[in-house]
Amino acid sequence: MSELKEITHGVHFGMASGTIMETTRMAVEPGAMEDTGGTKPWIDWGSDNLLPQRIIDLAGKNETTMNALNFKFKAHYGHGLMPHKRIFENGKIIKEPVDLRAYPEIEDFLWQSDIENLIQGSIKDFEFFHTTATELIKSKGGNKIAMMQRHPMAWVRAGKIKGKKSTPLHYVNQNWENDDPKNISVINAFDRFDPLKFDRSLYLAKEPSLDRIYYNTPGWYASENAMEVSNKVWQFIIANLDNSVNIKFHVKIPQEYFLAMCPRERYKTEDEWYAAMKSAEAELKKNMDEMLAGSENAGKTFFSKFAVDPVTGKPMPGWEIDDIKNETNHEAFLPAYQASAMATSTAHNVDPTLTGIQLGNAKSGSGSDFREKFNGYVQLHTWVPRQTTLEPLNNVVRRVNGWEIYFDYQNIILETLDQNKSGFREEGEKTPTTSNKSEAA
Repeated sequence: MSELKEITHGVHFGMASGTIMETTRMAVEPGAMEDTGGTKPWIDWGSDNLLPQRIIDLAGKNETTMNALNFKFKAHYGHGLMPHKRIFENGKIIKEPVDLRAYPEIEDFLWQSDIENLIQGSIKDFEFFHTTATELIKSKGGNKIAMMQRHPMAWVRAGKIKGKKSTPLHYVNQNWENDDPKNISVINAFDRFDPLKFDRSLYLAKEPSLDRIYYNTPGWYASENAMEVSNKVWQFIIANLDNSVNIKFHVKIPQEYFLAMCPRERYKTEDEWYAAMKSAEAELKKNMDEMLAGSENAGKTFFSKFAVDPVTGKPMPGWEIDDIKNETNHEAFLPAYQASAMATSTAHNVDPTLTGIQLGNAKSGSGSDFREKFNGYVQLHTWVPRQTTLEPLNNVVRRVNGWEIYFDYQNIILETLDQNKSGFREEGEKTPTTSNKSEAA
C-alpha cells in the first residue's frame, strides 16, 4: 500500500513512486473590482483574500527574493531619518539639517509615534506591497495630529468606494483566515479635504498603479513562478534525502555460523533450537550495527575466516561486509534553480553584486563595481519609495500641525578609501559615482 509523507503544507511525497504532489490554488486576482455589491464591505485582496500572506510565505522561502528585499530595505532607509529645513537658493533646494531638541513638540510627536519602528515597518510594507497603512490620531484639543501608528499592510483591507463624496472605511484583521467581525477593527479612511474630521483615520500611501484602484501589484511579483520553481527544487532535494534508503554496508553472515554457535544437541526441542539461533542472530546484528556506526568507529578493521571446499577448491560461505556507495545526484535540478534565481533577481531590478547572490559561474564584482552600482541604485531607485513612505509625515502631519520641518532619509554615499578613509559619507553631491579627484584634475 502506498504511503504519502507530508513535506510542507499542501506538498506530499509519494514514497512508492518517488513523486512530489502538491495541491495548488489558482491565484486569480480580483483586479480593480468596481462592483460595490456583495455582502462584505471590504475588497478581497486576491481570490481568497489571502494574497499578502501567500506572498510573504513564498518570498520567505526564497533566498534570492529575501536577499533582494533586504538590500532594498536598507538602501531605502539609508542612515535613517534626517529632519531638515528647506532653503531655496539660486533656484535650488538646499536641505539644512536641524537639531530636534530645538523643536520639542516635534520631538515628542516622534517619540510617542515610535518613529524608528514605524518607519522601518512602513519601508517593509512598501517594498512588499508598494503600499503603507498609517493611522493618524487626533489630539485631545482636536486641532492637531497627536501621533501616528503603523498597521502592517498584510492586515489591512480597503473598504469599497461607493461614491466620489463618500469616505470609505478600512478594515484591519491580524488573521484574515478568520473574518469574524469580532476580530476586525474598522477605521475611517483619511479625508484629505477635512484632515481632522475623525478622531482616528487610516492613511494609505501607495505608488500609483496602472489598473488597480485598491491594491498594487509590485513588479517583482512577476517572478512568482520563478520563486515557485526554485522553492520546489529544494522541496524535491529535501524529500529525496528524507525518503531515500541510506544503505552504507551490506553484511553477509553465513547461516552455518549460527548452526555452529547453537548446535542442535544442546536443545531439547526444535522450538528451543530455533529460538536460540534467532536470539543469537538479533544480538549479533545489533553488535555489528554499533561497530559500523559513528565517527568513533571509523577506520576499524574487520577480520573473518573462511574454509575451502576440499572437493571443488572454492571458498565456503564466510563473513563479508560490502561497502555500498550512496550517491545522491541533484545536479539535474541546478540549472532550473539558477534560471529561476536569475529571473527573480531581474524582477527586483537589483544587481546580484549588491545582494551577494551567486549566479552560476559568474564572479562577484570588485569593490569599485559594488560602489558604483550601489550609488547608482540609491540615486535612481529610492526616490519614489522614500517619497511614498514619508508621505504621511511630510504631506499630512507637517501640513496639519504647521511645522516648518521636513523629513528625508539620509543617503549613504560610498567612496574610495583615498577620498574617505571610512569608505562612505552621508548626503552630499548629487552624482557621487564620479571621482572628485578626476574632476579636480
